[in-house]
Amino acid sequence: MSLESIGGYTLIDLLARGGMAEVYLATTAGEASLRKQVAIKRVLRKLSQSQDFIKMFHDEAKVAIQLRHKNIVTVYDFGIDRGYPYLVMEYVPGHSLQDVRNKLLEKKQFLSLDHVLYLVKEIASGLAYAHNFKDLESGAKLNLIHRDITPQNIMFGINGDVKIIDFGVARSDFNTSVTQVGMIKGKYGYLSPEQLELMPLDARSDLFSLGILFFELLFNKKLFSFNSEIEYFAQLRNFKCTPDLISTRDLPVPVSEILLRLLQPNREERYSTALSALEELTMVLHSLFPRYTEVEFAKFIQDWMPSSQLSFNQMPKQFLSGDRVSVVKVKKSYTFRLPKGLA
Repeated sequence: MSLESIGGYTLIDLLARGGMAEVYLATTAGEASLRKQVAIKRVLRKLSQSQDFIKMFHDEAKVAIQLRHKNIVTVYDFGIDRGYPYLVMEYVPGHSLQDVRNKLLEKKQFLSLDHVLYLVKEIASGLAYAHNFKDLESGAKLNLIHRDITPQNIMFGINGDVKIIDFGVARSDFNTSVTQVGMIKGKYGYLSPEQLELMPLDARSDLFSLGILFFELLFNKKLFSFNSEIEYFAQLRNFKCTPDLISTRDLPVPVSEILLRLLQPNREERYSTALSALEELTMVLHSLFPRYTEVEFAKFIQDWMPSSQLSFNQMPKQFLSGDRVSVVKVKKSYTFRLPKGLA
C-alpha cells in the first residue's frame, strides 16, 4: 500500500478537516526507528487558488514558526506542495479541552480546583509569551493576539503538558492580510466585547476568552447559552460581571477575584497583561495546593482518558485498520459578519 506524501513527509491518517484546512498525522523520512511524528496542516483545494487566503496562511506561518514555548504547539516548517501550502507542526498525542469538558458533562462531574487552576495558569503562560514575543529578525514586538482561545484550541499531552494550538486567526503587527471592516474573527461563545464592537484589539481580548474558559471549567456550564447569532450578540453586548455570576459555587476568595477580573466587559478593568494574570494564578495555585505539579495533571489525563497512552509504534497499524486513536481537533477559523441591527 503506497502512502501519500506532502513535502517529503509520509501521511499516515487524516486527523481533522475544517472549512479552511485539513490536518494529517505524518512521519519524517528515514529509518523507522528515527522517524518523528508530526501533524501537517494543508490548505483545502477550494482555497489554494485564493491569493488572499494564501497570504493569510503565510502570515500564520511567519509568526507561528518563530514561537518556541512549552505551552504553544511548535511549528517546524512551511512549504507549498503541488500548489497546496502546508504547515508542519508538533503532534500532540492526547486530548483537547473540549474532550475533557464533554466527559465532565457526560459524567456530571466537576474538574477539581487544583486541575482547573493549573490548566488556566498554563494557558496564561503561553499567552504571556506570545503577547510579548519579538520578531527574531527585526527585534520588533509583534503585538500578537490569538483571538480564538477556545476549548478546541487547547490540547493536553499524555505527560501533563498543556498546549495552545492554531494561530490561524491570530493578529499581529507582522500580518500583511487585514481583517475586513465589519467582520469578526473568532468563535461564538468566546469572543470579547471589543471583538463584537470591532474595536482595535490588544492582548486583553485573549484574557476575556481565558476568563470564559476559566468559568466553564469551574461551573461545568457555558457562560453564554444561545440559539442564534442575534441572541448571542445581545448577551455579550449586555454582559455584566458581578459576584452574583459566581454565587452558585463556594470558591476561595482569591480564585473568585481572578475570575471576575478576567471577565470584566470593560477591558480597562481586566488584567493589563497575561503576565499579571499568570503571576496571580501561580501564587494562588501554590498557596492552595503547595504540592501540586504537572505530574498530578499527567496522572489525571492518563487515568481519566487512557486511550491517549497508545504508543507511536502502535499507531500506523491502528490507523490503517480504521481505529482512530487520538484526534487533534484543529477546527476552521470562522469569520462572522455582524447581523443587521447590531452593526
